[in-house]
Amino acid sequence: MSQPPRLGIVAQPFAERALGSVLVAELQSGSWIRLRGVFAFLKQSGLRQVAGPIDSFLRRGDTEAVITVGIDHDGTSLEGLEGLWRVLDGRAKLLVFKEGQGGPARTFHPKAFLFESDDQAFAVIGSGNLTAGGLFLNHELAVSIALDLRDRASASFHRQLLATFDAWQRPGPACREVDASLLNALYDAGDLLSESAIAAAARAARAATRRGAAAQTAGRSSIFGSSGAAVPAPAPPPMPNMAAPAMTLPVAPTGPTPPRIARPAARRTVVRTGATVIHKAFLIEVRPQHNGEVFLSKQAVDEDPGFFGFPFTGWTTPHDPKNPPYPMATPDPRVAIVVYDQRGTAIVRLAHSLNVVFYTLKSEIRITLPPRPLAKIPAFSLLVMTRNPTAAFDYRLEFLPPSNNSSRARRLRAKLTRTLPSGGAKRSRRYGWA
Repeated sequence: MSQPPRLGIVAQPFAERALGSVLVAELQSGSWIRLRGVFAFLKQSGLRQVAGPIDSFLRRGDTEAVITVGIDHDGTSLEGLEGLWRVLDGRAKLLVFKEGQGGPARTFHPKAFLFESDDQAFAVIGSGNLTAGGLFLNHELAVSIALDLRDRASASFHRQLLATFDAWQRPGPACREVDASLLNALYDAGDLLSESAIAAAARAARAATRRGAAAQTAGRSSIFGSSGAAVPAPAPPPMPNMAAPAMTLPVAPTGPTPPRIARPAARRTVVRTGATVIHKAFLIEVRPQHNGEVFLSKQAVDEDPGFFGFPFTGWTTPHDPKNPPYPMATPDPRVAIVVYDQRGTAIVRLAHSLNVVFYTLKSEIRITLPPRPLAKIPAFSLLVMTRNPTAAFDYRLEFLPPSNNSSRARRLRAKLTRTLPSGGAKRSRRYGWA
């Protein structure tokens, strides 16, 4: 006997199951052969939660999927959209919807997914996006609808729902299918920003309207208290094998979908703030380069990867399309830089968003300093890199010149117990931990 539509409520974070749990469960159920989804925002944090289940769903071979993502208000990141395109790898259709020129300015804001078999369907329509917040952490409300397509009312509702999805998944002037060329074009036009750029813009906006520590608290107002909900997002499952990156700017890749490649072991998914941290401060002698780069130590990173948030989850964008992209920390860590003179007087103080890159070909970890402090740091200065010195910063970077012979400098240099390869230099650099 057929059944009428059956409704349910998904009200995270207070309900037993969050939107992400529902979506993953349906992907893994084996009950469905088609998936359709529309989401306003997509970030790396959400992709990590669903990439493996989506890959498994498509790997069955008898399934199909169509997903539409919006890119308004910087709610979708380059890493999120490109990452989903790489996961789908030509096995499903990925579309971007955005109102452009020639009509009213409208934001693409729906959030819904629909699973189908020949005689059953299951939909969830609500407020959650494909982000860690939308799937698990935020206060979100959705309605789930189970449909028996043999029932007249269910079949009628299903037809209306399909027509709605069709309006947002029919290629046209405002709806474009994602490929490598479109990703590059969106990036070049500024319509698709990296997560580090989005985070930097948010920090700048807060700093322009708030004062003191409030400029760094990302909206965590002291006027309000906690709701009492304490439901963490689950640890994301391992990412599946993915197609090669598309972002080799400024030239867009051409030809068919890139070949699938094995995910390098060094890029296993680890949340930057979630890995175990062994030490509070890292000490190393530095030789700043004329281009602002300062070499740290991959050897030290291997000793305490959690301190550096390694492995990194972002990708660089090479200026030369012939060069490969490299893993980088994303978003850029927020750092306080202090440079001292030989007397121990601070001569430079500034806040900075630090570029941190792992150059895999040479197995080097490099950071890039701005010109102002760079000019004041002589070779073999001591860098004292302190993790989470305050709530406002990820690190504090202090530079003490070799001529600084204060008791603190002597005490810190005594902790430089490890020697790095010289690389042909007259003197090897040293490093240690505090």
